[in-house]
Amino acid sequence: MKKIFIYSSSNGQSLKICKALNKNKESLIIDIDMLKTANLDNFDQIVIGASVKYGDHNKKVYEFVKKNRALLEEKKTV
Repeated sequence: MKKIFIYSSSNGQSLKICKALNKNKESLIIDIDMLKTANLDNFDQIVIGASVKYGDHNKKVYEFVKKNRALLEEKKTV
């Protein structure tokens, strides 16, 4: 099963968590800012890790979820 970790991090903690969760070391880990290069249709599972600042995630995370809602509803997501 192909998995992708998409992260948005202010201080690097979300990236560290994604790396720790990537147990098989074969999954792709990508910054949300670099996501344009990844074809999400190629993945069975999508994991989104994002920091919370003052009660909110980075606005790019909200935009990503809104833009890709239909695809995310078809996949296993976390």
